[in-house]
Amino acid sequence: MFDLTLDKIGTEKDKLNKLWTETKRDVFEMGQIKTYFDSELFTVSKEGPSPTKFLASKFHFLMRQLRFSISEGRRMFLDLEEVNRQIKRLEENKDYQDKIENEGKFLDIEIERLKARQDDTLIELHNQLGKTEKFEELRKQLIEMNGGKEFTNEQYQAEQTEYYQWFIADILLRDFLSAKTGLTPGSIEAHRMASGQSILPNGINGIQPLIYTENGEIDLPRIVYEALGREVPMEEILCKLQINMPSNTRDISSIQNNGKNIPLLIKR
Repeated sequence: MFDLTLDKIGTEKDKLNKLWTETKRDVFEMGQIKTYFDSELFTVSKEGPSPTKFLASKFHFLMRQLRFSISEGRRMFLDLEEVNRQIKRLEENKDYQDKIENEGKFLDIEIERLKARQDDTLIELHNQLGKTEKFEELRKQLIEMNGGKEFTNEQYQAEQTEYYQWFIADILLRDFLSAKTGLTPGSIEAHRMASGQSILPNGINGIQPLIYTENGEIDLPRIVYEALGREVPMEEILCKLQINMPSNTRDISSIQNNGKNIPLLIKR
């Protein structure tokens, strides 16, 4: 697409600038890095097993994220204002133009460099503001769920014993399931949050649970289907898993867990 021979650099730079102009709308439209799904189901659902449980802990974690988001947004606004002033000064201030040229720099290149920085800062700010707006929406919803009352540090501290009772139990459960299934605790936690429920009335829907069937079994065929986009016969799954088992693994078989069969677990 691009030819970087020295005599064509100017032409290729113009081609790249044209491409930026043509794709700017798409870049801004897709510039928000943190999705609503992430904000609603991971940022908030991280602190508790249900939307209505441990509201103060949810609010505490959310406010940490909102503070960072606002702080970064304020910094970006200052960066943008600074670069705008620098461009204006280079375009209008003759004394400053002379200063730049006396330093051996090229005025047109310096202005172009600043405009590229201006574009980058605008994209970053667009992403940051989208994230901040969603966090603020969640903050207001949590206050409404708290009976319209502002959260207090006293309320947050008061629920910590019950919160840590759940928190430690959740860690123990994930470790237990990890030992039984071979799934990592982090994967199990991500599954719990992603299949949760948003606190917003018209919020994002969580994914359908993938790990367990109605009988409490590991739903490997469905996981494979969702990952590959096609059905794979169980015999093929078992065959490929068995072939790729480490040498110290005997076989893949079912185990009993509270009277229920959990198939396809690694038995050593």
